[in-house]
Amino acid sequence: MVATPESIGFIEPPNHCGYCPFEAYKEDPFLGVLEKMATIHAAKNTDYGNSFEIAAKMLGRPVVEVLLSRMTDKLARACNLVSRNGQAAVKDETLADTLLDLANYAVLAVVALGKDNQED
Repeated sequence: MVATPESIGFIEPPNHCGYCPFEAYKEDPFLGVLEKMATIHAAKNTDYGNSFEIAAKMLGRPVVEVLLSRMTDKLARACNLVSRNGQAAVKDETLADTLLDLANYAVLAVVALGKDNQED
């Protein structure tokens, strides 16, 4: 799923100043990465579902701890790839892919923290 103005709930305001915030979205590399993260998250969520919550229940640990464990795996992989000049034995996951996964795990951890706070 690719994020579009409609899919993220963007409602274009009246063009009173000639500036459209979505135009900046198209040109800003940071926002482009966020869009790619959303696309990856949607695809992996379809494949994995709520696997972090299931793993947390199986281990009797908070979801955040499960996510932090996965984040350390991704960080170790990223460090290894950097030390090897990006040369990966597994060709289907680049350094950029690893960092995007790490960023998505961080966002999921923030979401999990919010859920934990709501339950208190």
